[in-house]
Amino acid sequence: MTFRKYVMISMVLLCGSALLLGCSEDNPATPTSGDEAPPAAISGLTARLLPDGDVELNWDASTQPNLSGYNVYRHIMSEQAIGKLTTSPITTNSYIDIHASEGPVYEYFVTAVSAKGLESAYAATWIDTEPGSSKGEGFEE
Repeated sequence: MTFRKYVMISMVLLCGSALLLGCSEDNPATPTSGDEAPPAAISGLTARLLPDGDVELNWDASTQPNLSGYNVYRHIMSEQAIGKLTTSPITTNSYIDIHASEGPVYEYFVTAVSAKGLESAYAATWIDTEPGSSKGEGFEE
């Protein structure tokens, strides 16, 4: 059936794209269930290099009802994979990446997560950890 093939191909393309962060084995780009929509994306995401080499992320707290917290992801620009830094949604609107190292350019992505586990679109920022380099700038998709 053409429609079914199109839906499956679309799901593969969405989950295969580098930045669809809501995909997982349990949720492979499925439409939202029930009346709940994913939360709105967060805003105000910034990254700051700390003196010890860690990277501090801060963002505006979400006012969405039924928010479980936030997921944080990191992409090292010289690599393809995006890694999830939080094992479960965190409830604070900041995160310190203690595993950052001097030299790479990092992209960070933060999503808001509803109580039902639905993730928002991501907000993103980047930071260059090379000494004397530019700090980075936030952007939203």
